[in-house]
Amino acid sequence: MILLLACAKPVSPWEAPPSLPEDWSPHAALVLSNAQIEALIPEREWPESLQTLLPSGIDATIWPQVQLEERSLQGEGETLVLHEVLTGDTRILLENETGQLEATVGWTLVVDAQVVLQVVEGVVEARIEDLETTLEVEQLPPEIALVAQRELQSSLDKLVTKVPSFPIAELPAELADFRFATQETGLAVELVFSDLDRWGEPDDLPQPTEGWALVVPEQTLLGLARRGAREQGVVDGYWTEPVGLSLDDGFALELVMWPEKRLRRPRDLQVSGAVSLHDDQLVLEVQDAESFMARRALDEVEAAIVVPAEREDRGLRTTIEGVSTDGALVMQGSTQRN
Repeated sequence: MILLLACAKPVSPWEAPPSLPEDWSPHAALVLSNAQIEALIPEREWPESLQTLLPSGIDATIWPQVQLEERSLQGEGETLVLHEVLTGDTRILLENETGQLEATVGWTLVVDAQVVLQVVEGVVEARIEDLETTLEVEQLPPEIALVAQRELQSSLDKLVTKVPSFPIAELPAELADFRFATQETGLAVELVFSDLDRWGEPDDLPQPTEGWALVVPEQTLLGLARRGAREQGVVDGYWTEPVGLSLDDGFALELVMWPEKRLRRPRDLQVSGAVSLHDDQLVLEVQDAESFMARRALDEVEAAIVVPAEREDRGLRTTIEGVSTDGALVMQGSTQRN
């Protein structure tokens, strides 16, 4: 008995999680399709008319009549390049004390810009910067051509730059770090959760052509469960330590119940169940009689990876459209502007 007590597990099975190295590997990844990002770019508001007093004393009035003909995104490093083609048939009126000249001109404006990404209060935001424009104008009457084209270019340049920062995705909570990596069909946001002592690195990321996909490997889910159990502390005289988790048409979570008092023996448990969606939220459903011992750990997993369905303060509405389990948890969904 003396030998058994000497070799018993310490009162707490937990050690402090390791610090995050500078060259960290991601614990999970959120992949946004180009179509998803394009759908969230705010539509520009085109005024009915613009009026300007030119240095020459001429009053210039323009009625824009703008149409968006083409929009595409392409990745370059950590940024996305936005390409747009705008067209219009614009009425231009030039007038001063001596009279007025009027013409209607067709034009095409090509816009190339960078979409710069940042995270604000857990939301990935995009802003459009470094716009370059090229204007092609149909032939104008000689007496109006120079002034009209210059004024049209100036007015359109001002209008296309008026795109505010806009949210494109909500990130999971409790992140320690993140970074962006462009892909052929979109953008990957690589994620690192805080205070994990186990994790896996996502590989073979999906390439969604619409919406988004969140990928969390088995070992990262185990790390989240362990973090929840560690924060839970002692319950009914036991520490709960998740030691294994597998995903295959559901989940199976292996636990060791370490007694707070050394005279007791540790207990091995396995909790299994289904992964499903309920009201656009991830649910880990268990039916085992002793599943309450693992509930805090499972709650932590659910809370860490669920993308909230509503963020009215940021104008986001997220719908989770599917979930699958085969070595990793993969959630598919889409985000719309309210």
